[in-house]
Amino acid sequence: MNYLFIFLTIITSFTTMAQENPKVYHSFDSEFSATLTVVPAEDENTYYVNYNGFEHHYDGNTLLYKKFKNDIGDGYYLKLLGMPDVNFKNEGHKTVRSGTLVSYSSVYLDNDTVTKVIYSGLADIVKVNKVKEQYQVRQLNVVSKIAAKKLIEKSVSSFSTTCETNIEIDIDWRQFESQKLKTSPAKLSAYMNALENICTIDHDYLEAVQGIEKIQLIPSVVADKHQAKMSNSVLIIEIGDDVTNLPETSYKLIYDIF
Repeated sequence: MNYLFIFLTIITSFTTMAQENPKVYHSFDSEFSATLTVVPAEDENTYYVNYNGFEHHYDGNTLLYKKFKNDIGDGYYLKLLGMPDVNFKNEGHKTVRSGTLVSYSSVYLDNDTVTKVIYSGLADIVKVNKVKEQYQVRQLNVVSKIAAKKLIEKSVSSFSTTCETNIEIDIDWRQFESQKLKTSPAKLSAYMNALENICTIDHDYLEAVQGIEKIQLIPSVVADKHQAKMSNSVLIIEIGDDVTNLPETSYKLIYDIF
């Protein structure tokens, strides 16, 4: 009897998860027309969120979030994985649209905007696939070692121009390849972009970044973790192949060093 109960519980949970649909939200009561697409991800309570029309650098991008229940009252919020940011909140608020009372949620972005959005329907399979693909592109998941090297070369060149310094890149390709991670070094580009952005903050940060003479890149022991530390003038980065929201988390990791 207990086994039957456990089996039915598992089946019920699986069915509930399987029935969750990708949703599209549209803005209202704002100066721009924005669309938010929320697609259930592979792990429970995680979602791909795609932004369009928010007049923000997230536009055209997909980020990965985890869903949490609100501490007080009904509703929930979506927290950016790997970061403290909460960009989506459903707090049970309602508004009247075309004579009908409907629920709305709010999108909070780091440009101090709050955009109200209402559910407008389901996303079709073409849109769902595009949303997922955009996340993979943002994660710098390339298909070959050649593509990885080109991506690294481009980001290092841009960094050198912006920060007015040259830096030695030391990648142990054999170590990555021995762990079947031959394309993972492509993710170094995210950390180079982070350094490039940090050096433009002010003169002090520029000098700090220019003090780095060498970057040593090694694979992380844990796939969804990454680390970075300075050893004299060498920046050592342990890259994880499954680190979420790479543009945001890589910037935070590098910024916190300084």
